[in-house]
Amino acid sequence: MATRRPTSRAERDDSHAAAREAADARKNKLVGAAAASILGHIQSGERLAWHFPWKTGPKRSGHPLRPMNATTGVDYTGGNRIILADALVTHYRVEGQPFDNRWLTKKQAEAIGGQLKDGVDKQGVLLIKIVKDTFKKDVVGENGQTEKQERAYTAARLFTVYHVSLFDGLQLPEPEPLPVIAPRDPTMQLCAEGQDIIEAFIKKTGLTIVHGNGIDRDDAAFYSPKFDTVNMPRKELFDTDEDYYDTLMHEMGGHSTMAEHRMNRKGALGSFGDETYAKEELRADFASAFLGAVLDLPASERRIKAHAAYIQSWARNLKPQDIFTAAREAEKICDWVLELGRGYRLELDQAQSRAPAIELQRPTLDTVPLLPAPTGRDAVTSMERRAPKVASEDTLSSRVEPSHVALAR
Repeated sequence: MATRRPTSRAERDDSHAAAREAADARKNKLVGAAAASILGHIQSGERLAWHFPWKTGPKRSGHPLRPMNATTGVDYTGGNRIILADALVTHYRVEGQPFDNRWLTKKQAEAIGGQLKDGVDKQGVLLIKIVKDTFKKDVVGENGQTEKQERAYTAARLFTVYHVSLFDGLQLPEPEPLPVIAPRDPTMQLCAEGQDIIEAFIKKTGLTIVHGNGIDRDDAAFYSPKFDTVNMPRKELFDTDEDYYDTLMHEMGGHSTMAEHRMNRKGALGSFGDETYAKEELRADFASAFLGAVLDLPASERRIKAHAAYIQSWARNLKPQDIFTAAREAEKICDWVLELGRGYRLELDQAQSRAPAIELQRPTLDTVPLLPAPTGRDAVTSMERRAPKVASEDTLSSRVEPSHVALAR
């Protein structure tokens, strides 16, 4: 027998209220269970290890994917790194040929026997070097005598580098082989409510989500407040699809809600490793766990322990009560995110009822052009999903439950 659909406005309102009450009851049950499981692992005193949930090479200097100076072995950073990565992909990456991301100035090349090939002088890439130095300035002192005082200054200097393939006679070792990473074939899609949330963040709040391109930005997941952007490694690099969505919910559903035009969570942004930063990491990962539970991500022991390990690692220098405070605040974040998605779905349904012939286009999370990489303080204040540096053995104590253990990625 077919279910009778409500026809009057009063009936529709009653129906919506009943559905909302049921959804809230389900949310409370799932969030409560997730919180209890995570806190249970933390309170057990077990030292949990958190690991990157995506495949990536070394993050430090010398990784072959990063543009580097061929003689010093030092990576180019900031905007220079983005410029050189783009130049490599556009002009110097040849399918089937060894990957070489090394660059030199003409002077450096000449010092090791290299000479620019004929006709390539204009193929150099202009970079900027920020120089900090001091100079002496004559200043009249209190005694009326002229004395020299040291003053600091900052200047930008331009210089040109060339790809090593543009030189003859260079005596360089063969380029290091690329790390072998076998991407998965992603199969899981987030439930409809989760898709609504992602779309609402993009369309209603203006959030930008970017993914790595195989050369750059595949080694980190972070939220940049300055650019209001979430950076994500490509989905196929994650160990599982659940890991991808957990990480996305940590950055998007957690950190990005601090923005003034979202929840306006003032005081959430600190410097990497300080108390403010640590508390925000707790809030973001609890929020990720709660949203994952409501959005039907598998409630596996592996996922719960991963959340517990991450939270445990950031709680090492906080008071035990801070963990419970973060969980309560994360539930408020979770409620706000769910409400954002529900409001967006209501707007879509209303628009569809007025114009049923219109097919609504859903935005996708495909790779989009990269934004400038955060540098300086912007890099420091980007909320990146990583554990703090490992603590020395004597700091790994269980002072008061829950235990506080420092872990490294």
